[in-house]
Amino acid sequence: MNYLNKPLNTDKLLLKNRLIMPPMATAKSGADGKVSEEILEYYDEKSKGGYISLIIIEHSFVSQQGKASSNQMSIA
Repeated sequence: MNYLNKPLNTDKLLLKNRLIMPPMATAKSGADGKVSEEILEYYDEKSKGGYISLIIIEHSFVSQQGKASSNQMSIA
C-alpha cells in the first residue's frame, strides 16, 4: 500500500498519490446528454477528502452515432 501513496511526477503531470479513478458509465445524464445535477453530485462525492489524485470522467459521445446508451453524457 505504501507504493500507492507515493507521488507520481511526469513532465506534464504531478499527482500526490497513485490512486486514479477510471472512467465509468454512470448513466446519470438526461436523454439529451447534458451534464445533470446528479452527475455533479456524483463527482463531488468522489472528489471529497482528496484521496483520489485523478478522476477520469465517464465515457461520453461526440455525435449521436456514437451514443452507447440513452443516458450517456455528451461532449458535443
